[in-house]
Amino acid sequence: MSIQEESWQDWKLSDLTSPKPEDFAYMRLLHRGAEGFVQFMHPDPEGMGLRPMASARASELLEFCDEFEDDLRRDAYYSINSFWRPATRLAEHLRYLNTAYADLDHRGLSFVEAMGRIVRLVERGALPQPSISAFSGRGSWLYWLLEDPRTGLPPRAFREKLAAWRVVQNAIHDRLTRLDPDLGADANALDACRVTRVPGSLNGKSGQRVWYLTPRGRTKAYTLDSLADALGVSLHRTPEPGTSEPRPERRVPNNRRGLTALHERRLEELERLEAARGGFPEGCRNQACYACAVILRGLGVTVEKAAERVTELARNCSPPLPRGEALAAVESAYRRRGVPKVRNVTLAAWLGVTAEEADRLGLESVRPDFEDRGRVDARTRADDWNRAKVRRVDLRYILAEHDRAGMPRPGVRELARLLTERGHTASKSTVTRDLAILGPSLV
Repeated sequence: MSIQEESWQDWKLSDLTSPKPEDFAYMRLLHRGAEGFVQFMHPDPEGMGLRPMASARASELLEFCDEFEDDLRRDAYYSINSFWRPATRLAEHLRYLNTAYADLDHRGLSFVEAMGRIVRLVERGALPQPSISAFSGRGSWLYWLLEDPRTGLPPRAFREKLAAWRVVQNAIHDRLTRLDPDLGADANALDACRVTRVPGSLNGKSGQRVWYLTPRGRTKAYTLDSLADALGVSLHRTPEPGTSEPRPERRVPNNRRGLTALHERRLEELERLEAARGGFPEGCRNQACYACAVILRGLGVTVEKAAERVTELARNCSPPLPRGEALAAVESAYRRRGVPKVRNVTLAAWLGVTAEEADRLGLESVRPDFEDRGRVDARTRADDWNRAKVRRVDLRYILAEHDRAGMPRPGVRELARLLTERGHTASKSTVTRDLAILGPSLV
């Protein structure tokens, strides 16, 4: 069944009394970034919370759900945000921030009554219109889909975006709690790695099916800025003088994606600098145009599109830079065989960025004190050693489980798959090396 869309104004309480049949297309509506991974969970049979079931790339989500439909029909959960690698639910592995959300417990209200109160809050202008509403079998969820206007996809989970997302998420909870405490907004449901029940699945505790509703017409999506504006909060926090938050290391799954992520961050920070300064001043106008052209080439933008963007940047300079000089900067960036390699500290020097300005604007890459996070130091080696130690403990546990069950031990390929499901990065050579290191202890 395709997703039926309704207009919020036409969302009468009578429409909510009969649950509509759901399908897995709603999950794809959340997970619009094709490269992201969706994590599926189910209850631990020994009552130890939730445990991983499987992972699926968003582009293959519907095929995955069709194949594993029987496994997803009862007490099945999926991640509302996407990750760049499978078998993980760590914030550092997030790829897309698909949605902001609210988990409502109702506190004695029926779903119809709770949705009626939400409708009235929206009509009063006290709450932004949710993109999707869901009945979870006992309570309900509200989703506000997020979109990056430059790509049409959900925003990437870069450090500054994740921080902005958390501001929005807390603001939604605070507003619902203040406006209507009986809705029971869950104070523990504020993290970006949250999972929720699969649409159409059965809630084993209540015996009710999970189903979703969307307004008629185009399903509304928000930018982080527009949703923050609707909630009356600011995403641009200025740190106290003399303080700055540490910038955690960021890892990307492979070199090409890493370069794309780097150029996306650089472009966003270049635009942030341009907006904060009201255009680039004399002394760094040509460098700003060249830097913009290099970044756009790194993102695969055509020379024609790059020329349009760079000439726009030149017009916004103070004073405006002649169009011919802007086009010369584009030609210089595109005439080379490959993308020119420019370090972050070099970009900061070209643009005259100081550490104080970088802290004030929350710049992560274009800063004069940027440290190369790809450099392997003693701390990184220690982290690698700790990860290997945990992986070998899990390997020993997997083998012991098979021994206790009287089953033959898995081969190297199967062990690598089982370790990957537990969140490790494991190839056949990795498993072979670990088995050799563990040696006699496995006999």
